[in-house]
Amino acid sequence: AAQQFYNEFMGVYYTMFLDSFTYIPNQIFIRTSPSLTGPWGSLQLVYEIPSPFNATGVFCYAPKSHPELASAPNELVVSYDTNAANPDDLSTPAYLDVYVPRMIRVTISP
Repeated sequence: AAQQFYNEFMGVYYTMFLDSFTYIPNQIFIRTSPSLTGPWGSLQLVYEIPSPFNATGVFCYAPKSHPELASAPNELVVSYDTNAANPDDLSTPAYLDVYVPRMIRVTISP
C-alpha cells in the first residue's frame, strides 16, 4: 500500500511512486494533494535511478518516504529496493550489489 504523508514545506500531502512497468522505467515520482482524499495531482519526477540499477535485467520497486530522517524542511528521504529480473543472476559477481535497499535525499520545491 502506498504511504501518504503531509509535508509542511510544500503544504500538501504526498505519496511516492516507482512503476517500472507502466511509467518511465526506474524513475521515482511524487504525487501531491491538498487533502488525503484527493484530488491527486499528476506525477512529478523527483529522482532518476542511476546505472547499474537502471539496466536491463535489474528492476526497482517499493519507494518509501522517511520524513523522520529529513534534515531540512525541503528534503525528502526516500528508500527503494533493487533486484535482478532473473533470481539466478544474484549469485554472480556482476549482481552482488543489486539486492540491497537504497536510500536517497531529494531536495524539493514548494
